[in-house]
Amino acid sequence: MERLKTTLVYLLPTALLLPGVAYAAVTPCTIFNLIVKVKDVFAAVVGVFAILSILYSAFLFMIGAGNEETTKKAKTFLLFGLVGIAVALFAFVAVESVARLIGVEGQLGGNCPF
Repeated sequence: MERLKTTLVYLLPTALLLPGVAYAAVTPCTIFNLIVKVKDVFAAVVGVFAILSILYSAFLFMIGAGNEETTKKAKTFLLFGLVGIAVALFAFVAVESVARLIGVEGQLGGNCPF
């Protein structure tokens, strides 16, 4: 199982970049646009799971009725949800900060200066 995970970690980026390399179309713009798309998908998935975690936490708080074990479990899920939202927001901020740093902030998906 561990070998499969390791193989997928190396195979997925290679499969995503291989068509561009084959046609010699890999530029800093295409790589950065790929990073932006991956960031968008990652943030969306993490955000959905975070919201579901918060909703489950609220459900546990309601049905717990003062049960200490259920309340502790609900607090844990609430913490996981809040951390998930923070990670999703950090993904947006990190990519946008790098875009501003290298000077392509308003040009993603359009004409690239490189």
